[in-house]
Amino acid sequence: MSVDHLVPKSKQRDQAYEWNNYRLACSRMNARKNAFEDVLDPFEVQDGWFALDLSTLQVTPGAGLAAPIQQRVQDTIDRLDINDDEFITARTSYYDSYRDGDLTFRHLRKHFPFLAMELIRQGLAPKDS
Repeated sequence: MSVDHLVPKSKQRDQAYEWNNYRLACSRMNARKNAFEDVLDPFEVQDGWFALDLSTLQVTPGAGLAAPIQQRVQDTIDRLDINDDEFITARTSYYDSYRDGDLTFRHLRKHFPFLAMELIRQGLAPKDS
């Protein structure tokens, strides 16, 4: 894990030590975001903005989004390369382990909440799991 500056330090130095500018991110996402400002703020993302195609395990913009939000979601997916081979492989591993009974839904919900949320949204896990 690393700390990302939502507003890049190189663009607004006065925000470098402001708590409200810090975001916890894995180092890969932090490096990919770099000083770009086209990535959505995780604090602003709403349920349904991102979806998971369970046949490919690729992240896509959610259905029915207004065009400007859909574009910002797609820009975030592209900038962070969320669908690179390593992330697809990881999602596949977690999803397969859950389907094979090696992971409980509780564990999935705690450690892989996006996948768990998508299973619920798509009717493959009960909401009260």
